Amino acid sequence: TGALGKAKSKEATNNGLASTDHNIRALFDRFRSPTERPARTRDPARILTLRGNPKSGANMLTYTGKLATCLACHQLNNTGRNLGPNLGDVGKRLNRAQLLQSLIHPSKTIAPEYQVWNVETRAGEIHTGFIAQRTDKFIELKLATGQTQRVDHEQIKSNKPQSISLMPEGLIHLMTEQEAADLLAYLLSLKK
Repeated sequence: TGALGKAKSKEATNNGLASTDHNIRALFDRFRSPTERPARTRDPARILTLRGNPKSGANMLTYTGKLATCLACHQLNNTGRNLGPNLGDVGKRLNRAQLLQSLIHPSKTIAPEYQVWNVETRAGEIHTGFIAQRTDKFIELKLATGQTQRVDHEQIKSNKPQSISLMPEGLIHLMTEQEAADLLAYLLSLKK
């Protein structure tokens, strides 16, 4: 709930969940308690048995595609933002099962350089981002906006890693099982 407080956080979540844009609803779904989330089923074992079409998967990862929201954080072929891992060589780094796992449970395995940190200052400000640089004098965070924020150690009240990835849970539910197989086929082909 952070700086918003419980009431404002709940209101913001409800507004996000009421959006007519399915991408916005998917981003806010992670803030519901697990018991409030609608039941959804995607069979990971079945997805792994399906033959995917890389071209169909590629079409989903465009600015007009079904998964355009991915480009808000990931770069792919000089498109998108440089916040999360670059997808250009993801097929070299992860196998099919690992890619599917990252779509289903993005917070299960977080690379250290993409661990989210909350840094609270003595003035009561809270900064959230990845640690871009840490010295004996300061911590520099890379914020979700792409900007950096430097905080001197003497200004820091607390500094805590978070267990939740910036990548929202539930993106797998925006796709059919076949679309998920198509996306996996495309991502596996990316071996720059």
